[in-house]
Amino acid sequence: MENLIGGLIGGLIGVLFTSILLFVIGKFNLGIKFDSFGTAFLTAILIAVLTLVVNWIWGLLGYTPPSGGISHFIIAVGSSAAILMTVGNFVKGLTVNGFSGALIASAAIGGVIWLINFVLSKFA
Repeated sequence: MENLIGGLIGGLIGVLFTSILLFVIGKFNLGIKFDSFGTAFLTAILIAVLTLVVNWIWGLLGYTPPSGGISHFIIAVGSSAAILMTVGNFVKGLTVNGFSGALIASAAIGGVIWLINFVLSKFA
C-alpha cells in the first residue's frame, strides 16, 4: 500500500513539474502554446498516459529503445513529438505548430530534463 501511495505522489509531482515545464516552454513560443496552466496540466497527464501506452506496446513487440546516445535522443524526441501532436488534436487550448513545432518543443523539453538530471547527478 505504501508503494502505491508513493507511486501516486511521485506521479503527481512528475505531472506537476511537466506541466510547469510545458507552460514555460509555451511562453517562449517553441512550437507549442497554452491558453492556461490548466491546459498544460491536462496535457501533461495525457502525455504521461500516452507514453505509458506507447512503452507498453513497444514491450509487447519486444522492442527496447536504446538508452543513451544520439539514437536515444532521436527516438525519444520523435516519439514525444508524435505524442504531443496527438494530444494537441484533443486538448482545447493547446496549439501545436505542426510536426516541426512539436519536434522543437519535444527537444526543448528533453533538453531541460536532461540538464536537470545532469546537474542533480553531480550531487548524488
